[in-house]
Amino acid sequence: MEAAPNTWSGGSADPVIVWCSNTSAFVPNLLTGNTTVIQTSTAVGAGYANTQKMLRGCTYGAANAAATYNGGGKSDWHLPSKDELNQMYLQRASFSAFQDEVGYMTSSEVLASTHWTQRLNTGAQVDFSSKTAPNGFYVRPVRTF
Repeated sequence: MEAAPNTWSGGSADPVIVWCSNTSAFVPNLLTGNTTVIQTSTAVGAGYANTQKMLRGCTYGAANAAATYNGGGKSDWHLPSKDELNQMYLQRASFSAFQDEVGYMTSSEVLASTHWTQRLNTGAQVDFSSKTAPNGFYVRPVRTF
């Protein structure tokens, strides 16, 4: 897994972005469009598919920002799943300049109105992070290869 640099969005640090414009339903199933049951996964390797589902149901937000990043000439950047972000925490010495004050966002939903976040200074994973958080959470795109 590769993480974008902390300057990926053009600033000097990772940006704070809202999760999605859709704050009251699950992201849509890519085949059926169903938004009444959870469609995202927490597993390593699921972040890209989760992000694609988010893009179908979000007109703006973290997935949109991550998916439009083209660092290194690559176009497969996405929000990490819960377990992918935890792997980044476990290997945090290999990654640059994470912010510690609030959590980093994942593409894994918990409820229709919440998603997983993780603090990269303590490793704490939070399952009640509101999709409507006014200031959002930090976002760092990743890619797998």
